Amino acid sequence: MVVTDLVLVVDDDAAIQEAIRRIVSSRGYSVLTASDPRGALRAAQAADGPIRVLLTDLGMPGDVSAAQLVEQLSARYPDLRVVFVSGLPKEVAVGQGLVGADAGFLEKPFTADQVAATIQAVLADAE
Repeated sequence: MVVTDLVLVVDDDAAIQEAIRRIVSSRGYSVLTASDPRGALRAAQAADGPIRVLLTDLGMPGDVSAAQLVEQLSARYPDLRVVFVSGLPKEVAVGQGLVGADAGFLEKPFTADQVAATIQAVLADAE
């Protein structure tokens, strides 16, 4: 299995961030991590290649929201695919206008297979 896509994982919960990092890297992806949007932007600037997937918690601390992070990274990486992670059901997040109906979405709690399948699905949508 040779996968070269770079995934940026952003979550302020260190345990969740580490779990996702392990899952994603075990599936052959290169992984960068950050605990907040500002750290994610710094990680993106230091990245050795284009980030293909941003996997970010929907509720982020600080003055930069997940939506603003997506906007800023999408400007730099036009082919960026996004997966939002939330404790909210997707229907609620869509209903509140937090994500679009077609957004990649992982509801907590999730399994390793759900993480991998969601990343594969958003990458397949890009093709």
